Amino acid sequence: MNTKGILQSYTDVKIPDSDIVITLKHNLPWYDQMELSSIKDDIERAKFLIWKMIYKWNLVDDKGEAVPITKEVVDEFGAGIVFPLQAELEKIAGEQNQKKKI
Repeated sequence: MNTKGILQSYTDVKIPDSDIVITLKHNLPWYDQMELSSIKDDIERAKFLIWKMIYKWNLVDDKGEAVPITKEVVDEFGAGIVFPLQAELEKIAGEQNQKKKI
């Protein structure tokens, strides 16, 4: 589901075969864009981008408390989570590139 805030748009990504829903931002703040541009390794760039584009999620620990969105947690994601997020981020980027051409 796409939603729009005042300065930011968001997309909910339902992770297949799970109850996990991760909300992605459509845009990085300028300071994250600067940091992203300084990362040369493609894998590290992808990991950074996924981590920084996550706005919220419904992940909880064994006590039912919200899991904080940290690089360490995101780095532990398996392919079943990373691939749907990556696919959605590519879709968002494609839509943004289309808007720039108009």
